[in-house]
Amino acid sequence: MDIKRTYFQGRVTPAEIQAMLHDRQPFFLENVADVNATAAQFEQALRAQGLVCQVRERQEPPSGAEAATLLGAGWLALALSMKSLLDVLWARMESPRPHVVIVKSPQALDVRYTRQAQAGG
Repeated sequence: MDIKRTYFQGRVTPAEIQAMLHDRQPFFLENVADVNATAAQFEQALRAQGLVCQVRERQEPPSGAEAATLLGAGWLALALSMKSLLDVLWARMESPRPHVVIVKSPQALDVRYTRQAQAGG
């Protein structure tokens, strides 16, 4: 089992990050000043390698109050959830599966590769 390493943007050089992207090593990058710009740079570098890349926002589970609200509006929430699920499934069918996923969260990025991408496929 591989262990994903954590790096801090101020302590790792751009050349080291480019090497990790080139070698397809999964990693966390913390203390990112501009998450959107850094994710876009990573995406551009990965696409240049011929990889299909997807950038996502980190999703938080609903809080207790949000969960209670969803339960109160039960059928409406179910209908909206089903529509959202169908939209996601349709989007997945239309676009190729990503080789790498970059997950954005406040001041951090998580770079994840599929097994196919790590094997060089």
